[in-house]
Amino acid sequence: MNEILISMIAVGLAAVSLGWNIYRDLISKSARVKVTGMIAQIVAPGQKFGPEGPPEHIVISAVNHGPADTTLSVFNLRLKKASFFEKQKFATVLHDYTNPASAQLPCKLKVGKQAQFIFPFNPGCFLKMDLSSIGISDVFRKTHRMKARNVKELRSRWWKKFQSGTET
Repeated sequence: MNEILISMIAVGLAAVSLGWNIYRDLISKSARVKVTGMIAQIVAPGQKFGPEGPPEHIVISAVNHGPADTTLSVFNLRLKKASFFEKQKFATVLHDYTNPASAQLPCKLKVGKQAQFIFPFNPGCFLKMDLSSIGISDVFRKTHRMKARNVKELRSRWWKKFQSGTET
């Protein structure tokens, strides 16, 4: 009786081990990219600027947390739905290709490496839209999204600067 119980436990552990190996080797091979955003002033050494200070930019960072390398291909925005029955709307954003400090898409991202993309921060930027998420898609069509709290913070910074009447 004890031999049968021990054999059943061994078969169960072997099945769990086999399942984990299949998951790890086949299913979990896609990269995990953490996307964050901030409003920042980018200053070069010796740069001159007016009394209002250096211009602000939207900086979106993508860090590859592994387990595989990936290639980032496009920025995606998901707009909030007005009602449950409304179809989800999406938008694509082109970043500033002329800025030498910004990474360029498509961007090969190795494990543990970071890419930063720079967008203009002005009254007409994409933050004026009612967004539910900001993300970067890779070549396998997996979209790595920024946390909703981070999107809300970026939009509130835009709102305070351009909609509250403080901008001239």
